[in-house]
Amino acid sequence: MRRRVREFFTETNFRRPALPANATYPSPTSPDRATWNDLRQRPDAVRFDYLVGKEDRRHLVWSPLSKQVVHLP
Repeated sequence: MRRRVREFFTETNFRRPALPANATYPSPTSPDRATWNDLRQRPDAVRFDYLVGKEDRRHLVWSPLSKQVVHLP
């Protein structure tokens, strides 16, 4: 538990850009298409990856367009 807490905010969990420019829109349950397209065009957008449990990886990114944190698939 202590190791996971210590490693939670390590540099390896942050990715830039948040989305590659050629990323395809995955599904209607993702962020809306306008937010998705905006994030694809922002090379400075930072994605934060973290694990829930042992294998369930989650991805968060701040969206300047929608002014909120969004969950990426």
